[in-house]
Amino acid sequence: PAADLQGRMAFLDGLAALHDGAWVSAEEHLAQAQASDPRHQEYAYFRAIARFNAGQHSSALEVLEAAMKTDPRTGVLRASLALEAGPEAGAAAVEQLLFSTRYPPEK
Repeated sequence: PAADLQGRMAFLDGLAALHDGAWVSAEEHLAQAQASDPRHQEYAYFRAIARFNAGQHSSALEVLEAAMKTDPRTGVLRASLALEAGPEAGAAAVEQLLFSTRYPPEK
């Protein structure tokens, strides 16, 4: 369908912008791709990368939390941002990440 094609083209344009270091343009294209089909997690993942590279670290985590809450990459970013808040918060986030990786919730 045309919507799938438009979303895929927006995704590819977003990847090209990421490659060029054009973070804002990449985020715009990847947001369009994600809106076209929220089931494609790679759209959200690369959108989060664009936001992170643009210095919008918390916003990048919000994208991942909304689209990929249980994905280990979301936990890694959550732990990384917690480390910025201090060693105790970082240690707790890393512990949670390791525990959830070893003992994932039953599906």
